[in-house]
Amino acid sequence: MTSLIKNQIIKHLSKFARNIAADQIDVKILSGKGELKNIEINEVVLTEVLELPTWLRIRKAFCNRVAVRVPWTRLRSSPIQLFIDEINVEVELTSEPLVSDGSNPLSSFSDNSYGFANRVVEGMSLYINTVEVHFDSGAFGGCFMAFARPENSQRTNISAPLRLITSSGKTRITIKKSTVDGTVLGGRLQTILDDILWVATLPQVRSAIAFYSHIMNLVKAAPKKAKTGISQSLPKPSLSNMLSATTSMASKAFRNFDFEQTSLHLYVGKIDMHLCDDTNASSEFPPDFDIENGALQVTFIRLSIDFYPSNIAGSERSSWVRYTAPNQCSTWNQKILQAHFVKLCSRLAQIFYIFFSTFIQNNIISRHFSLKPFCSELNAQHRLKRIWPQLQSKNCVIRIHDVVVQCVTDMNSKREGLFNLFMSDRKSKASLPSDQPLVHLELASFYHPATEAMPLPSNTVHLLLAPFVFLLDQRTVRWAAFIFQDISTAVKRTGATFDVKDMPESDIRVDFLMPKVIIPLTACKTGDYRYPRRLIISMSTVLMTNCGSLHSQDSSSFFKSISSNLLDLVEQVQLSFDVEHFRKFIIQLNDTMVESEPGEERFWISTSPVWIDTDYGDGTKTAPVLGDVAFHAVVMLSPNQINVAIQPQCRVRVFLDHFQLVQLTRLFSALSLFVEQLEADRKFFTGQVTNGDATPLALVAIIEQIQVNLLLPCTPIQNPYDNSIRPPADCTTSSIGMYFV
Repeated sequence: MTSLIKNQIIKHLSKFARNIAADQIDVKILSGKGELKNIEINEVVLTEVLELPTWLRIRKAFCNRVAVRVPWTRLRSSPIQLFIDEINVEVELTSEPLVSDGSNPLSSFSDNSYGFANRVVEGMSLYINTVEVHFDSGAFGGCFMAFARPENSQRTNISAPLRLITSSGKTRITIKKSTVDGTVLGGRLQTILDDILWVATLPQVRSAIAFYSHIMNLVKAAPKKAKTGISQSLPKPSLSNMLSATTSMASKAFRNFDFEQTSLHLYVGKIDMHLCDDTNASSEFPPDFDIENGALQVTFIRLSIDFYPSNIAGSERSSWVRYTAPNQCSTWNQKILQAHFVKLCSRLAQIFYIFFSTFIQNNIISRHFSLKPFCSELNAQHRLKRIWPQLQSKNCVIRIHDVVVQCVTDMNSKREGLFNLFMSDRKSKASLPSDQPLVHLELASFYHPATEAMPLPSNTVHLLLAPFVFLLDQRTVRWAAFIFQDISTAVKRTGATFDVKDMPESDIRVDFLMPKVIIPLTACKTGDYRYPRRLIISMSTVLMTNCGSLHSQDSSSFFKSISSNLLDLVEQVQLSFDVEHFRKFIIQLNDTMVESEPGEERFWISTSPVWIDTDYGDGTKTAPVLGDVAFHAVVMLSPNQINVAIQPQCRVRVFLDHFQLVQLTRLFSALSLFVEQLEADRKFFTGQVTNGDATPLALVAIIEQIQVNLLLPCTPIQNPYDNSIRPPADCTTSSIGMYFV
């Protein structure tokens, strides 16, 4: 009896494993226990079963021990338990085609039925002790390690090109099947990680870029995968069509795990990223570069990534996980779809009008005519209205609850000198819902399952940032420019660059909610307390988009009336850029329907009232510099020139005292020197010589009226040697309400 069971096990497992013998199997029938040892899995069959891409191949797979426990008397209530001790898998990246016999090992298991055996197998519990996966591509190698930092006592170095350390995590896999024929209706995969720590140096980042370039070359050289398999022949009913009144009668456990569409999810509690520069050679930096072994830390708190591969484009998104609809992103997406549908209908109407006019003219002369072409045009309009609701979309939602970016630090940095470059404004965020993330990014692309001939809407990108604070730290900006230049050079050297022309056309929208920018001012050498220390730029909302027709559809004109004198001034003044191109840009400022030329991109920017204050540090009173004023701006990016037009929507009111004016003058001078310093650093790191090939920037500010108020002290000017004595509070405060009426 035991030998017969072993022969049946060998018969079925021989499709997936190699060289299985009877002595490798230990079976205890009555107790429901079984054990297999030293199993070598057939890598060709495993690759086909997993449906891996053609450039990814399993070279070797080995399992040392598998144990099974079957509760014969409790199969309806207790699951079958499968224990796997250790799995070793070797995966290689290759561009060579896979040699296969063409047979599918799963064909014998597809009987299109669902019964007791299916329920028993799907209720099975799987326990895996250790999984080791090794990657090899000939030029690079890597693995998922069970230990964070293995060492060899006989060697003095540790080979760890890129370290990604994770703590505990779990994965939830939910599959929804039909009880009629066993058809898979959909699935949900959720990966939940607690904390991730990633530490990388610049050489490691360069290696990662080279590895990415190597993989992309293999992917391009690999043969295309044939679309075959059992899943192609099975019907794919929609989950929404399967919902009925019986859902309310479903069990509580079923409702807890029920879903309406296939989706993939990733949740990470916290991510700590450290980017370090371990370059010690001073000759690789400019002489005045004062950042030695700089490091930057970025912390992401509560990161979630949700991907929906097949979603009805016009759906309400009520079934999305932890998603509140409607919101700004879903509303804007509906406007994009509605505008595209109206555009298609207008095109058909225009074609129909031209065809009808030609049809009438031709049949006035000829007595013999047919209504068949006329009916085909009507059928096209009806077909568009019929298949439009079937439009599908692929959606990706990325949300981050909080982000903290620290200023760059080096070996000489002290704890009291550490500041945050970017962080959420917790005080302003308290007025928002508690579940409002700091970063909300949505990406969407569209496709139609019924036809490929219908024009599709452009891809959409919507970024929403909750209240945040940005500190303009010159040392961090300078170090970040160095890192960006180094990575750009590595990308060009490895050939990992991509052509901008190959990127799909996208409708982009960026919303900033209550942003705040803090600019440190130059400290007074004499320690005079009357000089402000910070310039604070605040605003309620900022909207930037490249969809001008949607951005200004509620207003008749994005810009106010533009005088013809401005065009005459542009033609008369001797400018060092393309005047004709700039003049055309000014004429088209209010034309939101203008189509950009190839290689050009136009963005419309609008802000709520902006105000600028100065203060003397955290917790001190603020003094206004700029009154509330809203701005509209248009930016056109082209390879040869960047054009910018900005216009305030009301009178610009500026209030300054002597000390604010001095600090602003120093700030403008410091910013000018800083820009020159960044340009000098760029030329130093790239080895370029000034040749005048920089992209010119043309800026025009259309301001109707500016009101500048200079406030002088109401008391005699103090002796600068007596600045340690503070005057009374009533002498330092002034009523400035009369200046902002």
